[in-house]
Amino acid sequence: MATDDDVAKLLFPIGHCIGAYHDLPASNDHFTQVRVRADVNRLSDGQFAIWGLAHGTPDRPPEQPWNREAVLTAARRAGVDQAEQVLESLIDDGLLFETTPGTDFAVDFARRHRLIPLMLGLGNTAEEPWIYSVGMLGMPIVQLSAMAYDLYKWAHLDPNLWVACEGAAAAAVRVGIDDPLATDPLQMLNALLGTLHYMLSPNAVYLDSEGLAS
Repeated sequence: MATDDDVAKLLFPIGHCIGAYHDLPASNDHFTQVRVRADVNRLSDGQFAIWGLAHGTPDRPPEQPWNREAVLTAARRAGVDQAEQVLESLIDDGLLFETTPGTDFAVDFARRHRLIPLMLGLGNTAEEPWIYSVGMLGMPIVQLSAMAYDLYKWAHLDPNLWVACEGAAAAAVRVGIDDPLATDPLQMLNALLGTLHYMLSPNAVYLDSEGLAS
């Protein structure tokens, strides 16, 4: 039975899907490649299903935290065999990561990972200048707050997400912003974690291990 601590934890996928790989023509033998920094992991269909579901689903109710139990429920509905064991193995391999917003574990998560954009930043509009979109040209897909959009644009330039939050908060202070959501890196991180699955589920971003690529 899930405890309150389990419910509070969010489950995130780590890595960038770089597609299926088939060794031989007309063969059913294949795997899906997920890159974490320079390492390529070979995932079976079951592993890839769990890893994919950890991104979130478009029909998820806003009030539902995307945690271990939510992913397992979705996996069982999809017919994934031994879903719990597969999920645990992906955590052990560093391809899934659990963390709880508002705790030291969230900061640890941010120090271990980077946020990498996969779509175009489309900016805001005169009609709704407080909303920023990302997507493709002429096709906004995800709408973000100014804070989340700032991290979307710039966080990948830092060695980890926590450094990015600290830098964004310091920049906000320098220009005279006094909103704690923009000037307190911990509040910024917690707000981002609460909306991150909405960025992950349409593949607007991915999470990578900390450290800049050489």
